[in-house]
Amino acid sequence: MKKSLDIIIYKEDMNTKTTYLLCPDHSCKLFFDAERFTPPCENHCPKEKELVKIIKCLCGKLIDLPGDHSAFRRAACSDPTCGIRNLRQRCSGIYHLLYDRPK
Repeated sequence: MKKSLDIIIYKEDMNTKTTYLLCPDHSCKLFFDAERFTPPCENHCPKEKELVKIIKCLCGKLIDLPGDHSAFRRAACSDPTCGIRNLRQRCSGIYHLLYDRPK
């Protein structure tokens, strides 16, 4: 059963300036805590080990990062043909909550 927040996102609709948070817990409401500057999911996720942070490289490849990946830590594309070795979108401060992996 889909919840109202379960929106399917397609890889081609993702942008390279956003960190997509693939949340393992549909009932968690931390992302919507307006009292914080960044989503609590970034630094205070109670299920950090299961959380996946996804970014899209300029070459179009999706990159999965662990839940504890800091916005200030280096992220690189693993595609050897890409050549991009320092992705900066984790520092953009733009987040999008997901409950399903992009199609």
